[in-house]
Formats: sequence, structure tokens, C-alpha cells
Amino acid sequence: MNGCGASLSLYGVAYHPNELHGYVALYRSDDGLQYNQLKPLLNQSGYVNESGLVFDCEGKAWCLLRRDPLWQTDERALLGEANPPYTSWHWRVLDKRIGGPVNFIWQGRHFGVVRLYDERVRTSIVEVLSSKGELIECLTLPSGGDTSYAGVIVTEEELRISYYSAHEGTCAIYFAKVQLS
Repeated sequence: MNGCGASLSLYGVAYHPNELHGYVALYRSDDGLQYNQLKPLLNQSGYVNESGLVFDCEGKAWCLLRRDPLWQTDERALLGEANPPYTSWHWRVLDKRIGGPVNFIWQGRHFGVVRLYDERVRTSIVEVLSSKGELIECLTLPSGGDTSYAGVIVTEEELRISYYSAHEGTCAIYFAKVQLS
């Protein structure tokens, strides 16, 4: 059972990097050993790759999806949403370029920890406003240069984040505790 009281299945997004025919696909496992392709072409809108997948308490799936500028002009992130059985997805273009996304739901609100690429590269906590297609930066973590790939643990009061960054000259792993209120 997950925190919302639903049965536990495992889902993952894998990507096939290819400048002309790249895509991401959705996989599902009920035992953690055998994975079946649930949605072979989850998205092919540009050079799609890194993803963050989360499910809310209503069972809706949300996918933050990175796009890179290898051969396309639009590198802004995509946000996908789907209801069970997760075979029909709706996608919208977000207002920012991101990297290394991880999602979490806290008190019914959708957040992410991502690498942002505007004024300067950094790792930040963002709120995902799906109806507006916006990522609102809530907190910038000490970071810069080569940085991203967070892991998160969410409790009622605290967010614990591990991530890497090169802002002090060499790449290192950092740990942050953020009080949620």
C-alpha cells in the first residue's frame, strides 16, 4: 500500500535517446522483477529524456519530462498527466527548461526538485502549476554548474534532499533539510 491507501505497482519511464526517433516509454511491474511496457511511445516531442513520475492520492499520474536542444528549438519541459490505466496522456509545454526532475506531492500540491537553466544553472525546489503550465521557484539550493539529480524524502514537516553540485569547484554530494510549512 502507498501513503494514499492504494495497491502498490511499480512504474518507470525509460528513454531511447536518438536525435531523429527518440522517445520515452512507460513500464509497469506488479512484482518488481518483471516489467511490461504499458505505453510504448509515451512521448516523442523533441529530444525527450530525463523524467520524474509521481501519483497523487486520486490515482492521477504526473510526469515531468526534460527536453534537450540537440536538434529542436523548444527545450522547455513537458508535463504529462494521465488517469488509470495510464495509457492515455495529456501533455503541456511548461515555461522553463529543466534537468534531472523528481516530483513529490505535499498537502495536495505538486512540487519538484529540478535543475533550472535560466539566468544561471542551479538546483531548486519548484511548485508545478499544471493549470498554468508554470514552474514557480520556491527555494534555490546551494548549487551551480554541473548540478542536479536529487533524491527526496517527504514527511509532514520536512523535506530531505540529496543532490550533487559543482558550485564549490568540484562535484560533491550535498544534503539539505527543508522545513515544510
